[in-house]
Amino acid sequence: MLHRLPPFRPGSPKPWRTRHPQGPKRVLGSRWLQPALLPLRGFPRIVPVQVLRIADTAVVGLPFEVTTASGRRIAAAVSHATADAGIDRVVVSSVANEYAGYVATAEEYQRQHYEGGHTLYGPSTEPFVSAHAARLAAEVASGGGRPVVSVPPTRSFDLKVTRYLPDHVRVGVGAVPRAWDGEVVFGDPDDVDDATWTAHWFDAAPAALDWSAPMVAVEMADVPVTQGSIVGVIDVDGLGWSRARTRDGRAVDDQGWDLEVMHVGEVDVRRHAVPPGTHRYRVRWHDPILAAGLLHRFVLAPNAGRPGVDGRALRRP
Repeated sequence: MLHRLPPFRPGSPKPWRTRHPQGPKRVLGSRWLQPALLPLRGFPRIVPVQVLRIADTAVVGLPFEVTTASGRRIAAAVSHATADAGIDRVVVSSVANEYAGYVATAEEYQRQHYEGGHTLYGPSTEPFVSAHAARLAAEVASGGGRPVVSVPPTRSFDLKVTRYLPDHVRVGVGAVPRAWDGEVVFGDPDDVDDATWTAHWFDAAPAALDWSAPMVAVEMADVPVTQGSIVGVIDVDGLGWSRARTRDGRAVDDQGWDLEVMHVGEVDVRRHAVPPGTHRYRVRWHDPILAAGLLHRFVLAPNAGRPGVDGRALRRP
C-alpha cells in the first residue's frame, strides 16, 4: 500500500531540486528502512560482464539493454583502459546471455523516461558498468590470450513466478463447436494503426486449448486478376491454398507478431444458439498482404485434439 501514498505514489515530486513529477526517484522508506521493504536479496548481486578479444577488436557483452549514449561511454571507457594493448575497436553488445534491465546515463535517469526508470543502480548504472567493463577488458587485453574468469561457483535466484494461463482440462468439451462466427471485417489504415483483417470464432474454454501450439494461421491462393473481382462466384475450395508468407518469408500465424489472438469471453447462450461452455475468440491480422491476384483466408489449426477449420476467403470491400 505504501506506493499508493504520498510522497511515494507516482506524480509526487521531491520537494527539492525539481518540481517535475518525473524527477529522480525516492528511495522507498529511506536508505535505512528500504532493506525492510525490499531485502537486498531481491536485487541481483552478481551480473555477468563479458569481454571477448578478436584481433584488435574487443566485444563487450552486457546483460542489459544499453542506450546509445551509455554504449558510447562504455566503449570510450574500454578504449581508454586498453589503449596500450592493441585494441583499436570496441563493440558493445546488449542482452548477452542474461537480462537485468537498462543501462542509462545519469542524464537519462534524471528524465525518468522508460529506459531511465528501469535500471538496477539508478543514476550510477552507466559509470558502474563502464568501470567494470573497462577493468575486465584491460585484464583480457593484457592476458596474452589466456581466459580471465571471475565467477562464483554457484548462483541463486529468488524470482516470483506467476501463472496466468489455466491448467489444461479436457472435460466436457465434446459438445462445444469450433466454428467461425460472422463476417471477416477489414479495417482501413489510419494515422495510428495499420490495415487489419478481424475475425471471430467459437471454441472450447481456454483451459481446453494448447496455447503453446499454433492456433490460427493465414493461407493464400493465386487467383487470376480477372477472377479476383468475382471471388464470390469462383470455387475457392478448389484453389491451391498454402500457408501465407510475410514479405521476408515468415509464415503468417499466431506464433509470430502478425496475428493477434484474444479470448473475448464465454458466450451468452441466450443470444447465441451454442451449447453452454462455448467461448468466443478474436483474431486480428495486422498489416496484411494486399496484392492483386492473391486471395487469403484465416484457418484454425488443429489444436489439443480439436479439428482444423477453414475460413472464408478474405475480400476487401
